[in-house]
Amino acid sequence: MDPISIAAGTLGFTFLNEAIKFMWAEAGKILERYHKRKEGAEPPAELDDAAPEAMKLPAKRKIDFAAVEKNHDKLAQLAAGLSGHAAGFMPVSTDDKPLLRNADELQALLVEIFGLPGEGLRATAQMHVDDVKSGGEATAIDATNVLEGNLNANATAKTVEGKFTGIKITNR
Repeated sequence: MDPISIAAGTLGFTFLNEAIKFMWAEAGKILERYHKRKEGAEPPAELDDAAPEAMKLPAKRKIDFAAVEKNHDKLAQLAAGLSGHAAGFMPVSTDDKPLLRNADELQALLVEIFGLPGEGLRATAQMHVDDVKSGGEATAIDATNVLEGNLNANATAKTVEGKFTGIKITNR
């Protein structure tokens, strides 16, 4: 599955608009079910709303709640970053680099949450931190289920006493 930015470059505005609305809705459903589960309910762990065809997602997608737990704040932040575009009161443009970056990051996170293989994953990260304190950690790219792809990280820090990682890949 190509990143949203690559697909948008070839498929254009309509695809990008549909993909943003879809991913925003998926993130919302995931977060809602995660919170219900934390409250003791047993919401379904499977989503089956049709995805835009070019996203090449399976018809049924199972939520890995451990992956949601690990990435909860990032998932909420990325979904919030798409909310204005998904609701239609902010313009969607195939030239909007921050929007495309946000969509790519959300797509990669959804792939992880659904436990899908990340073949062909492409990610680039620029990270600078002043200090990584003892016991703290900073990671530019944290990827799961990457069988092949192109990951590039430029990570710099002034002082590192904790754990500092450019790219971390975990394959299950």
